Amino acid sequence: MALWIALQSVSARNVAYPAFTWPGLYTTYDKPLSWLDIDLQTWNPDISEVDYRVDTIVAQHTFGNITNYQSGRSQTSCKVIIDAAHSFGGDFEVLCEALILSLAPTKPLTSCEGGLILTNDEGIARRAANFVRYFGRMSEV
Repeated sequence: MALWIALQSVSARNVAYPAFTWPGLYTTYDKPLSWLDIDLQTWNPDISEVDYRVDTIVAQHTFGNITNYQSGRSQTSCKVIIDAAHSFGGDFEVLCEALILSLAPTKPLTSCEGGLILTNDEGIARRAANFVRYFGRMSEV
């Protein structure tokens, strides 16, 4: 849910998404998705060649391997959302619009359910908080 809320909050219209991923987003997201090839050594998305129509890239860190999304970002003005569900404790610089963490039972850090959206953009934070009203319990927000 955090990834869906983050995409809504950055006003994504055409998203490049890793081909090796959890199916939850692409079965519920109603905007165009492009698939990113996977690097066979890291299992991370290769964002070096992004379709010109894409305005938002989802870069995920798979199995603790950190995606080098900055190389692709220098070639495009796309917004970047990082799915960092598998990189808790990793050492990486965060230069993106939003970073999401999952707290599901299968992740390195868990609270049994839920997730986090991290951003330093007040507009994204405000829009994300508005979406949470429909999905979370207000006593927890």
